[in-house]
This record gives sequence, structure tokens and C-alpha cells, in this order.
Amino acid sequence: MIMLLMGADEVAPKDRQTAHDLLDQLSRDKEAQVRAALAHAISSYALLPRPTAQRLAEDISEVAIPVITDSPVLHDDFLEAMVRQMQGDDPRQHAIASRPSVSSRVSHALVEKEDAELAATLLKNEGAEISEHTMEAVITYHERHGDVLKLVAHRKDLTPKTVKRCHLMILDNLVEAEVAQEMQRVLMETYELPAGLAEDIVLNAREQMIANRLPADEDNAHEAELLALAELLHNQGELTPTLLFRCACTGDLDFLSAAFQVMCEEEAEAVVFAFYAQGEDSFRTLYQKAGLSPYFRYAITAAVKVVTTRKKKGLPMHPEAFVPEIVEKIIRFYRNIGPGTVENVIGQLKREAQRADQRG
Repeated sequence: MIMLLMGADEVAPKDRQTAHDLLDQLSRDKEAQVRAALAHAISSYALLPRPTAQRLAEDISEVAIPVITDSPVLHDDFLEAMVRQMQGDDPRQHAIASRPSVSSRVSHALVEKEDAELAATLLKNEGAEISEHTMEAVITYHERHGDVLKLVAHRKDLTPKTVKRCHLMILDNLVEAEVAQEMQRVLMETYELPAGLAEDIVLNAREQMIANRLPADEDNAHEAELLALAELLHNQGELTPTLLFRCACTGDLDFLSAAFQVMCEEEAEAVVFAFYAQGEDSFRTLYQKAGLSPYFRYAITAAVKVVTTRKKKGLPMHPEAFVPEIVEKIIRFYRNIGPGTVENVIGQLKREAQRADQRG
């Protein structure tokens, strides 16, 4: 009778009421097996009387879970109240988090339980609506749980504020290296990079790779990581001349090499040759192939040539030793660029490049 009721739209009102009365009686049966069988049979029945659905949802787990997971008649007030009343590791909480649709208010109630496994269940549910405020709470409560943070990064509905917070956590080394690497990759593949963070991400990656330098026979792993990062940034249009100039001014050309390999589709040997070749012709050709702004060509060329010359001569490679020489070359070449720090010179170059673009 139950299956007939659920499969028919033309059931007479009297017959439907009779069936509903029977469902109500069965939901009160003393035998848990009877109630569980009923719950499985009617869990998705859209016309199930709400009192019956709620009674089953408040039953023991084996009875409640099918109804909680699938019943469309359970409303947010009831679900939110259930969550707030549940104690400990109640599996019914996971059933609520797994519903095909979870409202933002119910999601918030679930997150407020501060349970990492429950948060993970919710984050895996694409039908769960999670507000920015609630997602921030997830990160705050579970900043030490790498599995939860990775699930946050995999969400498709993060706001720019949350994306930026995730990146800043990575940059501040608040996340384990393995977790941070996956989070960064997923975030950069899914979302636009927050303004101003591209350079910080690259410099942070460089610092991490220097700090964790592998033996020489394993250097290929570092090269692969740099190429992957360069590819992600290139796809987002973030391999800017200012980023490349700043990288050159650190004295470590590894990321710069990876960037030109990606932009020019060249092998590492060809890029390194252009960096170290006598004169500027080889590097000029490489730069033009990369499609970068012509205005910055000399600035980046000067930085690369100063660094490679010092490396060939075995001179000290800390920035304080060679950045003044780079700045001096730039001042002599460009009009309207005055002395200053790297940041100051970059700011002047950007302004002058914009003016040059406006002049056509």
C-alpha cells in the first residue's frame, strides 16, 4: 500500500488520509526494525505528513538517518533545532550535512559544533550552501586540520575574501607544506588570484624551496614545482614584468627561468643560454617571444645580466651587493626614473609604462 501511495498521483483524498494514518501508526511501532523498514520505504515521499517525518527523524539512528538524509518535508527550523540539541558524535548530524540541499543557516549550525569530521562532511556536499561568515568559521575552528582546509580550497563557491585568507595562511606558513601545496594549486586553478598576491606567492615559493633544498640529484623535483607554479600564474595572466623583475632582483633566477620556459615554450637549456649569453641579443629575442611589455625589456635585461655576470665571477649574491647596480643602469637608460629602492623603482616603471601605453 505504501509503494502504491508513493507511486500514484491520483490517489483519492480519503484513501491518502487512510494511508497516512497507517504510516503514523507504523512510525510509533515498538519494534525498531518495523520503524526502520518504514523509514527506508518512505524517506523520499514528498507528501509525508510533517509530524510523521519529524517523529522518524528524532528516532534512533537506524530509523532516523534515511528520513533525515532524503525527506523533502523537513524544514530548516526543525533541522537547525535538531543540530543544536544533538550531543557528541551523533551520526544524525552527518545525515543532515549530507542532505541534497542544506541551507546556509543549517550549515552554520553544523559548523558551530566545531567537529572536524562533521565539517568535512558538509564541505564535501556540493548542495550545501555555506555563507562567507560560516566558511570563515570553518577555517578558524579547523586551521590545524589539513584535510578540512583542503576541502575548503576545493569548494566552488568561495568568496574573494575567503580565497585571500587561504592564500595568506599559506604565505604565513600556518599550513603544513603538503596541504599548502595542494590548497594553492586548487585555489589558483579555480579562482582569480587576489590583487597583489602573485609576487608574494612566487617569492614565498622560492624561499621554501631554498629552505628545503634537496640533494643535487633531486633538483628536478624543485624545477617541476617551479614550472607548475609558473604555468598556473601564466594561465591567470600573472606573469607580469614587475613580478619577473622583482624575482631577478633576488639573485635567484630559477623561477625566472621557469617563467620564460612556460611563456616561450622553450627548453630550460635555451632559456639559461639566453640568460648567460654575451650581449643582449639572445635575451632580447627570448623576451620578445614571451610577449611581455616592451617598456620593461631593458629593466629585466639589466637585472638578469647583472645577476648572471656576478654569478660567473663568483661574486657575493645577496641583493644588497648588486641591486644598486641594477637601479643605476635603469636610471641611466630610462627617462623620469629616479633613484630608490626596488619597490620605488618598480612603482616608477609601472607609471611610466602606463603613460607610454597611453601615448600609443
